[in-house]
Amino acid sequence: MYKNKTNESGFSLLELLLVVAVGAVLLLSGLAVYRNVTNNAKINDGTRLLNVLKQETQRLFQGEGRYESGDFTSILINSDVVPSSNTRGDTIRHPFNGTVTAGGSADGSTFDITYNEVPKSACVKLGQLYSLNDPDFDSLQVGSADTDSNDDGIIGVIELESACDDTNEMTWTFF
Repeated sequence: MYKNKTNESGFSLLELLLVVAVGAVLLLSGLAVYRNVTNNAKINDGTRLLNVLKQETQRLFQGEGRYESGDFTSILINSDVVPSSNTRGDTIRHPFNGTVTAGGSADGSTFDITYNEVPKSACVKLGQLYSLNDPDFDSLQVGSADTDSNDDGIIGVIELESACDDTNEMTWTFF
């Protein structure tokens, strides 16, 4: 009367749930890796842009003996020194979609490059680019915080962690 089914094929519910769970774990870990890789790529692009702006500003004003006081962002754009991927009309934008401005001090001895709207993870990494031992670098201001609170010439991770928040304004001053 009852037949023994010894030749059943297919997956049990438990096996299907296990496959779905393993797939979900792999997907979530892949997304985390993707986010990390894209964030690091943006930080690298932000670093490259900052270095280009610093070097090109120094080159543009090399024969002048001083930097132009006030905002000279448009001079950088009109001189075609800013990568086209970072310009939107008359605005320079960093990879985190915030604006970038450049300008000289009133006495013309230094110039600033300011990144607006920088996320905390990028703020901490970008803040470590220069130390006070660099002959071109004068200071870094994150919001209103002093980033070299130890006065040791090194802007450390701990100092940046406390200075950076979710959206930051970072201003580098160079000679």
